[in-house]
Amino acid sequence: MTSFKFKFAIFGAVVLIGVAISLPVFSKQNGQPGTPSRPASLVEIQQIYDLAAATKPDRCRFVADIEVTTPPYTTGQVSAELARIKNFMRDANASLNSQQIAEWEINQSNAIVKAQSGKRIQHVREWFSGNYNRLDITDEAMGTERFMRTHPNEYFETWVNIPDSPLSPYASYHIQRELRDVVLFKQTGERFGQFNLWQALKMDREVAGLFVVSVSMRDTNNQKRARFDYGGMKMDPAKVQELHAQTNSNWRLEATDEALDGKVATHFTLKWSFTPPPGIHSDYKPDIFQGEMWVGQISGKPVCLQELVTNLTRHTSTVVRREKYNADGFPAVWTKTKFKADASFEKQRVTFRQIETNSTFTDEEAFAPVFPLDYIVSDGSSGRNVILQNPHPEIPIKK
Repeated sequence: MTSFKFKFAIFGAVVLIGVAISLPVFSKQNGQPGTPSRPASLVEIQQIYDLAAATKPDRCRFVADIEVTTPPYTTGQVSAELARIKNFMRDANASLNSQQIAEWEINQSNAIVKAQSGKRIQHVREWFSGNYNRLDITDEAMGTERFMRTHPNEYFETWVNIPDSPLSPYASYHIQRELRDVVLFKQTGERFGQFNLWQALKMDREVAGLFVVSVSMRDTNNQKRARFDYGGMKMDPAKVQELHAQTNSNWRLEATDEALDGKVATHFTLKWSFTPPPGIHSDYKPDIFQGEMWVGQISGKPVCLQELVTNLTRHTSTVVRREKYNADGFPAVWTKTKFKADASFEKQRVTFRQIETNSTFTDEEAFAPVFPLDYIVSDGSSGRNVILQNPHPEIPIKK
């Protein structure tokens, strides 16, 4: 029983780290030849922690173009994705005849091939206010060419999460503008995902999670903390001193003074491996992680120029780079590349067109579910859409 509890506790610690990546080791040494590593100073540890634990601005908005590069889908993957979509659309397509179904499958297959061809461009705008968020997106791989020509200043889709909001009894909703269609949901909890572009302004969440766990006190906050939210957590002075003195048997932090892309930087390397306490025996061997951070100065404030997190056991890694900083210390380009053990990779390159960290928009204008009268509005909370607003009652709608 002791062995089981011990194994479960270690597994929980790995989950807490938040580095659940399945990505080969990729690292470019930018330091001067022969530059020796050294222990990180207490001031540097505090600086890293501040970057890792930085929280999202209270009210912010980001506009960006995202280029996504992935391995193209195989024929088998296209077929599997088509089958998944057919099952999801089973009720919606129930009224179609055999010819219409065949045409729909051909169009859907072509859309999947295009969307998963290896490269796609997405135009996005994200809004954040407290626990509200909104994503406006036009994905060029999803057959949006006509919409982009006829609506040059609009986004094809919008996804909104407004949990426990006085703005509406609904917790989330989705807008599809070409179809002029809205679906609302009452279920609480974040239903729709975000790109979370605000994270470009801080340390990458995977490396941040690794570092925060290495120096933080046990979190005694009774309220459920959002994943990767380290605000309010505190450093443990004893752990900080051990990390500085390099006396911790599980964590080791080293610093090297380097130059990265012509910028003066300090390269921090944090390695985690588990050594069981004396008297404890277990066959369980958790994965070994290593996080690396290149910290420099932009406009007089510390910033993360690059991060690398590696699962040394599974030979996978994630590299994050920021480029072209402006006078406010914000990057114009944010790139994240995930490498898998088979040497394949997925890359997301974000080019910012607008960054607002102190926006003036109101919650009502950004998040309130108010729609034009010519939109079909449905309640999808039950799993089957219930029509709330039908601007074309002369056209029968299957219920």
